[in-house]
Amino acid sequence: MPTNAVFDPAYRFWHLRRFWQLCLIPPMLGILFATLYPPNITGIATPFGASILMAIWASGAALYLVLWPRVPLEVLALSLTLGLCVAVAPAIALIHPSLLALMLLTLPAIGFALVLWSNRMLCGLLFVGPGVGRHFSTSGLSDLCPERVIMALRIDANLDGPMFRTGPIARDGTFPLCFPLPPEIQLIPQSTNTPTDPQHGGWDCVARIVDESPFHQLQSLIPLSEPHKETRVLLRAEPHGNGSRVWMDEFETGLPLGCALIFGLIGLQADYLRARIDHAQGDPSPAIRWATPSSPLKLFLRWMAQEKAAAR
Repeated sequence: MPTNAVFDPAYRFWHLRRFWQLCLIPPMLGILFATLYPPNITGIATPFGASILMAIWASGAALYLVLWPRVPLEVLALSLTLGLCVAVAPAIALIHPSLLALMLLTLPAIGFALVLWSNRMLCGLLFVGPGVGRHFSTSGLSDLCPERVIMALRIDANLDGPMFRTGPIARDGTFPLCFPLPPEIQLIPQSTNTPTDPQHGGWDCVARIVDESPFHQLQSLIPLSEPHKETRVLLRAEPHGNGSRVWMDEFETGLPLGCALIFGLIGLQADYLRARIDHAQGDPSPAIRWATPSSPLKLFLRWMAQEKAAAR
């Protein structure tokens, strides 16, 4: 984690509040489905049982998102699993109470399998939907004046920083660009077999400055893996009190619907802008971008993989 990163639970929860609200829906739907059965079978459909269940889940989901904000899909997978278990529990108890007891005993294993399946399904759904043009806009406050903050945030050739790295400019005015992650939070372990991985020094896209002034910069980014797509990023600043308000507008082409929805729910663009502004000012940053992309599920899977490798 970068030295200027700070742990701010309030920022993380407020930033992910919309996603947290989404994670409350599946258990609520499961409770509503459970009301189709007599409420005294499991007690889930009673006002008291439903209130206790939702209070525990709401608190647990909030804690999970605060501690491991980089893996929000795991919380949604847990939510779907809980909603399914709540929905089928009365039906199983109606068949025979012993089946419900058996389900409760095997719930950890069942839940783990469902969470893994749900998580993979949700990751796949991110890329479902037509790839059409989409516009994202966010803003943030800076203590710097508009000219200074644009100068600090603008991209150019031959830059090397924690937010992005660029290469030399070509004759056509383009230059390579990548968004490296610090070694502490790399998603892929360092390997000599993948020297061109974007997280290890390779390039993500080709960038070009379309237009700029002391108060704005318009950038064009074309992914190397998908040259038919283009993202235009407009950075602009205006005076606000003793500092400035910075706007970031992204015009995407070909972004799938699932990615657009998740980006909006987790506020990816706003968090990225916050990280850039904090870095430009040299301030401590609570940005989720700097959080470790780990979780109990990832640690458990890593342990299982190590045990499996040791057993061979």
